[in-house]
Amino acid sequence: MSDSMPPPGPDVNLVAQYMVPCGILAAFSFGLCATRIYTRCQPKFNLKWDDYLILLAEIFSFFGYISAIVAATHGWGHPSFYIAPKNATIALKCSFAIQILWMQAIALVRLSIASSLLPLSRSKWWKATLWTLITVQVILYVGWMVVGFFNCRPLRSMWTPVENMTCWPTIYTLNFGWASSAFFVTMDLTMALMPIQLIRTLNRPRSEKILVCCLMALGLLTTATAGAKMSTFPNVYKGDPLSATIYSSLLAKLEEQVGIICACLPTLKAPAERLLIRMGVLSDQVRSTMSRPSFVLSMQQDNTAVPPTSNMSPYDSSKSPQKHNHTTSEMEWADESKLTMAESTSRQASSGSERTVGGMASKEVLHPNGVSRADDAV
Repeated sequence: MSDSMPPPGPDVNLVAQYMVPCGILAAFSFGLCATRIYTRCQPKFNLKWDDYLILLAEIFSFFGYISAIVAATHGWGHPSFYIAPKNATIALKCSFAIQILWMQAIALVRLSIASSLLPLSRSKWWKATLWTLITVQVILYVGWMVVGFFNCRPLRSMWTPVENMTCWPTIYTLNFGWASSAFFVTMDLTMALMPIQLIRTLNRPRSEKILVCCLMALGLLTTATAGAKMSTFPNVYKGDPLSATIYSSLLAKLEEQVGIICACLPTLKAPAERLLIRMGVLSDQVRSTMSRPSFVLSMQQDNTAVPPTSNMSPYDSSKSPQKHNHTTSEMEWADESKLTMAESTSRQASSGSERTVGGMASKEVLHPNGVSRADDAV
């Protein structure tokens, strides 16, 4: 604290505005991510690329919040006038770490969501759209890393006063920030709305369609947060470096944590239903009436008859092609201990039966839990 200058005002600590909401969401997102990874590893290890990406995003998010705690204990949120230079340096170092960790986490969140959407359709425009978003996201991520580490030289000038410090003109970084944020909003909006067209074709109850649409459209919350964050851009590089960055850091962290939550919630729909059935909250008959297969396999099916093949089992060959087209395999909704041997054998034959996919024979692959990977996605 300097004695040569009058105090700019009362010593108000603003860090609670960041720590409280972000702490609550940090615990919630950590729990959801851990549950998602656990359900994908039990009873058989079945992690995919989107799972690894969201796991890495959660790790970066967790350490970002730890960095915020360290920064808060050294004066982040207070006016710089009341903070000793040594503590201010530590707080600004942690603030820089928060920015770098956020860049990693938010990029991984979007890449995870895009990766989870890729298998939902074989349409060329679907895959081309998602691969375009992924490519641009990677390019912008590299751009932000360059800005973060090379905007000002030497690098230590980001947290301590340095003579002869040189920085790029702020107009360049601000324009890059506006352009990248506009793309992020567009990307979040696109990924939130893309699955709705597929969900409309589900042969399922209207209430379940609405539920799945809401789960898949949770990304709109990330879109709203990213849009709100753009309102802080005019104040970048202005104000006290310790207290004026709280609000912008809050919106950035909320964007990241809400993204993790939105990426994990849809994948837990099927495990949640199985848990509610075991607890007796949800009736087994309710779930058994849900038609199969999931919307992914439903989109792949058409009205073309199955061409005869020599590999079809006697059980399948006894069905006419037309009947086979509209037959759906049963899911292992109920507890296996309650199933008779005859029902287990019938279900195993049904789940391995050949299905029509674009006029070609294909097989449905079941998730280790008895649910297809596509159903876990919804």
